[in-house]
Amino acid sequence: MSEKLLDCVIISADRRLQLKAAGLMADSQRGLNLAAQYTTPLSDIGKAQAEEIRQTGARLILLDLGEDPNLGLRLARFLATDNPGLTFVITGPPVAPQVLLEAMRLGASEYLDRPVEDADLSAALTRAVRRVVGLHAQEQTAPQGRLTVVYGAKGGVGVTTTATNTALALHQATGQRTLLIDLDLEMGSTALALGMHPRYSVLDVVRNLHRLDSDLLSSYIDVHDSGVGLLASPADHGSRDAITRDQARSMLQFLRRNYDQVVADVGHVMSPVTLAAFEVADTILVLTTPDVASLNNTKKALPLIAHAAVESQRIRVVLNARQGGDVIGVPDVRKALEHDVFTSLARDESVVESLNTGKPAVLGRKSKYARDVASLVEQLIGVHSTNGKGNHRRRIWPFGGRKHKR
Repeated sequence: MSEKLLDCVIISADRRLQLKAAGLMADSQRGLNLAAQYTTPLSDIGKAQAEEIRQTGARLILLDLGEDPNLGLRLARFLATDNPGLTFVITGPPVAPQVLLEAMRLGASEYLDRPVEDADLSAALTRAVRRVVGLHAQEQTAPQGRLTVVYGAKGGVGVTTTATNTALALHQATGQRTLLIDLDLEMGSTALALGMHPRYSVLDVVRNLHRLDSDLLSSYIDVHDSGVGLLASPADHGSRDAITRDQARSMLQFLRRNYDQVVADVGHVMSPVTLAAFEVADTILVLTTPDVASLNNTKKALPLIAHAAVESQRIRVVLNARQGGDVIGVPDVRKALEHDVFTSLARDESVVESLNTGKPAVLGRKSKYARDVASLVEQLIGVHSTNGKGNHRRRIWPFGGRKHKR
């Protein structure tokens, strides 16, 4: 912090508190830069001024609740939206425990009853600075896990099945911490595919982005018997617009700092959440099936995905539900889409059975589909398999399966 000061803001109509806080923040040893002061009573702060406060980019805010804690907390909630890591030092009248709890949820590191003593305010600011610096250091140094996004330009192409089995296969192949997140907010069914009854959903994480840490995140994650974590879609319908693009981006970046492998099921709707996932993904698996309708939709979607992803090499087309005798084969798909086919997954009765039983096909490892998913994962991570005698490279063929010696 000696090289770059931490921007902070004072919001208080109390002249004495303003002067006291400004003097403390001016101490260069504290590492703070007073970016702005707002002396307007909270009741007079409108949306325009609140937005102005948010645009300062301050990471630390001293907020005086005045005589209306509820009004002050509404302002804090607005400022914390889409701003994970924002920390408040809050002053106000003595309040009930539930108000204190709400303040903590919004990112308050301290709540100081008025009148505030100089020593108490100084100590609170020092602790708040340490908290912000610690959060920033964690963001900068935490290793980044890999994000694989699974998308289909048409319903029914197997996005949820592929995302679920890919997540489990990644965990099997790597032993790494793996999370499956369902970003199909309207019709997500990854929990059903895993036979699970989740307690929380992605909305719980988004609503608490401003105070999210690894411990809080783990309380929202349900763990499958395989060891894969699940962050499910909301149980109720009508949640498609409940998460903004910025919120989705922030959430996914946070998840990558806490898991080695993250697999996101984004369904088939080109929503703001889907676009955010494309932006931050390491790999985008675009599913299509060997039929005209699916190929037509996929061809239309590919330029949009490439635009959001910036780097088109992150896009991998996967032909799903392949079977012998298909009228439309891999060469036809490649020609129709003007895009290489990364791999293909077999049509298999085990997939239907797995959906009905809530037991993903890769857990059996015997079906053609399970072998194809394992092959897909090996290509994604470049795994060298182990046969008990050391490592050797498996030859992976571009459209599923492996070549065997004759």
